[in-house]
Amino acid sequence: MTYSMMTNMKHLMPADPVADMPAQAQQLKKFLGAIVMAATSSLDPVLLSALPCRKRINRAPCSGLLEIKRRDVPHKSILWHCTVCEDGGSMTNWTGTHFDLAPRIAPARPTAEDPELEIMVTLQEHTALRSGRIYDPDCERMIYGARVTPKGVQIRGLESDFDNWVGYLAADANHERQAKRRKLVDAVFQKASDALDDSMLRHED
Repeated sequence: MTYSMMTNMKHLMPADPVADMPAQAQQLKKFLGAIVMAATSSLDPVLLSALPCRKRINRAPCSGLLEIKRRDVPHKSILWHCTVCEDGGSMTNWTGTHFDLAPRIAPARPTAEDPELEIMVTLQEHTALRSGRIYDPDCERMIYGARVTPKGVQIRGLESDFDNWVGYLAADANHERQAKRRKLVDAVFQKASDALDDSMLRHED
């Protein structure tokens, strides 16, 4: 595997946050920023993410997804590559940028009172979630830390995380004007709500 594209993320972060950037640089920043968000959201060093490849093959979007690896030695770096066309690269100096979703304190562990929950969403539903602009960092870690499995895109979190997330999902759907995206977010809201309700019922048993 080759990681031909090497990026220092600080070079894509102008000192003036409102400074104009060429459209191509903005697109690259958004693409790589999503990779940083996924890498810093996952507790696992290797993540088969739901992020799509950026390339086009024979004028059609590549069907691949991005596999992301986070390394801490000999220095912090992120490696990424497409599972189909093998477009790939490496990144450094993302720490402290607004894409860095690494929790500032150690994340809580599951307990009997606050167990881990999970839901499966589709790639379309996950894309709709990523385009939301109202989620707090805890919600973003759940969304970007999602992993692709044979059954779908798995989103995990503690019961307390889901309790927080469903409120944001409801607000996102209620304020969405595009019917297609609203339907997708509504579907995720229903799945998350069902998982939360089932967990709370188990507490009563």
